[in-house]
Amino acid sequence: MATSNPFAVNSQVGIFTNALQPLFKVPTGSGGVTLIAGNVSMYTAGTAQLYVVNGGSAGTATSGGTAATPAGTAYVAKTPQNFTVVSGSAFFDEGEWVVLKENNVGSTVTLTQVSLWFAWGK
Repeated sequence: MATSNPFAVNSQVGIFTNALQPLFKVPTGSGGVTLIAGNVSMYTAGTAQLYVVNGGSAGTATSGGTAATPAGTAYVAKTPQNFTVVSGSAFFDEGEWVVLKENNVGSTVTLTQVSLWFAWGK
């Protein structure tokens, strides 16, 4: 398991449905990162099914696995919901994209705040 000090990545995304939204690419020479926690909140109430997935080297694939699953699909305005981290898929290697995926359940609302916590390494 990763042992370095955790760091947070916060991102705001707009409306998207049944699509991928790349958040960041793990830098070369970093040794990779492990997702350790995360949450999502929406500015207004809405329905969506958001996952954190490994987007591979191009940020467009989902074959790298699901790193975190949603707590539910209904969001109350400005109320965070925690992701459930999938321990066997939480590591992102150098050059792989951390991607947010909406699973065609609804759509994200006008503004969605995603906060993810990582540690360097496995």
